This record gives sequence, C-alpha cells and structure tokens, in this order.
Amino acid sequence: MEQIRLKNTLNLKIYSPPGARKGTLLILHGMLEHLDRYQDLIKRLNGHGYAVAGFNYFGHGDNTPLGVMTPEMIPGILSGIKESVEILVKRDEEAPVTLLGHSLGSFLARLVLDEVPVNRVILSGAGRVDPKKVGRTGFALKLVAPFIDRDRPRQWLSDMVFKDFNRPFGGTAGALFISSEASEQAAYLADPLTGGPISLGFAQLLIHLMTQVRHKENALKAIDVPLVFISGEMDPVGEFGRGVRAVADDYRAINASTTKTRLFRGRHEILRDLDREEVIQEILAQLKG
Repeated sequence: MEQIRLKNTLNLKIYSPPGARKGTLLILHGMLEHLDRYQDLIKRLNGHGYAVAGFNYFGHGDNTPLGVMTPEMIPGILSGIKESVEILVKRDEEAPVTLLGHSLGSFLARLVLDEVPVNRVILSGAGRVDPKKVGRTGFALKLVAPFIDRDRPRQWLSDMVFKDFNRPFGGTAGALFISSEASEQAAYLADPLTGGPISLGFAQLLIHLMTQVRHKENALKAIDVPLVFISGEMDPVGEFGRGVRAVADDYRAINASTTKTRLFRGRHEILRDLDREEVIQEILAQLKG
C-alpha cells in the first residue's frame, strides 16, 4: 500500500495489483466508518488487476479526534476527491478511474460527479434529500448550539442521526440497519473506528452537505458520466428502494441513457450482507465498462 499526502492533509491510500492495472476504483466511504473496512473488496479487485484507492475523512479512521467534524471541512474533502482523481489519472491515462461513493460518500460524490474525469460513478446506499427533515433538524441544532461545545462528541447526536434507520428493525440503537446478518452487526459494534458519538459540528456538516446536494441537483443540467445506483432492498437510508429509485429517476431525467439502478438483498451495507458476492461482481462489471 502506498500513501500520498493530499493538500488537505489527508492521506490518499493506493492498493495496487501485482501487475499492470486495468483501472482504478476510488472509494468514498460512509459516515463513521473507514477505508480498512473495504479490505475484502480491495483484495478481490486487486486479484482481478484493478487498483483501489481512497482516504479517510477528517474525524474518521486514522484522523483523530474521531467523530469531530465541522461544515468548514466540506470544501477540503471535495478538493481531496478532485486531487485524488487527478493523481490517479496522471499515473496511468490508459487505466480509467471509477468513483464509488457509499452512504455519506454517495452524497459527496453527487457534489463532484460532473467535475471529475472519471469513467463512471457508482452510488451505494444513496438516499434522497428530504428538505423538511433537513429543515427541522437544522432548526433543532440551532437551538442547542449556544449551549454545547461544537467539537465535543455526544452519543445523543449520533443517535439522532441513526435511530430512524434502526427503528424498522425493532430498535433505535446499535447497528440493526447496517446488515441483516447478526455477525456483521456485532463486527460493526466491536470496531472502535466505526459508529460512536459525533460532535455538533459533525451534525451541522450533514445539514450543510444535504443542502448543497439539493441545490446542486436542482441546478444540474447535464451529466456526461454513467451513473450506477446500487442499494439494499431493505436499506432504510434508501427508503427500502423507493428513495434510491427516486434519486435515480431524477438523474435519469437529465441523462436517461447512462443511469442504472440495481437492488440487492440486504440492508445498508450490501458488501456485508446476503448478496455480497453479487455486489462485487456488479462492481467488477462496472470497472470493465
């Protein structure tokens, strides 16, 4: 594994295959997780001749303190995505770059998909922006902001984000929405770098990010890159298929010929659920173009 320091101070990690690379997958991971959780996918793709790259966001993985972010970090993350693509393209212009954004990473990808020279964009665990919910949550955060430290992680803020996702499966806490497999839920909870509390600034970042995505998509007039939406049939983030189809339909209205949607058995993390092998095969198919 090779590391390159980006201008935003984050480290781009590149996992290369033993021989010539056929292409590269740039991963944008989800909220409160980290790039190392994709090691199984990385090894599989390396075995097929594809390089895999990615970086942990501020407040994630090896970037401490964990769970601490602010809205001011959004431009740095977006610039890191663009710089990473530039680095990967320059390394081998014959090896196309594909962007994979999961969950939080899918929203980040939606902000740059028309600004980076990638072969295609895969959006995993995506959801639509609910302006009413964003407005209500943003208002609630404004009410508490004067009374709490913006940079101190708090579990109740994390619970506020995830409780509605867990509720359809019989609870409001834990990792029920992550996977239908109990072993994967346990692994998520046992990993010290996944889940956990978030800061007020992190919650504010989510509101700012959703608002930016909504404004971007309302103004978007053209898309030249193929888009592929993959999601779990029982993923509450994608509203059990309804939300992800709605987002895909919005993009299809802009460019009908290059938008694909595929649902798999499972919940939010389809790479850690019943159809994990089918998901890997779909990603490989997209890398092959």
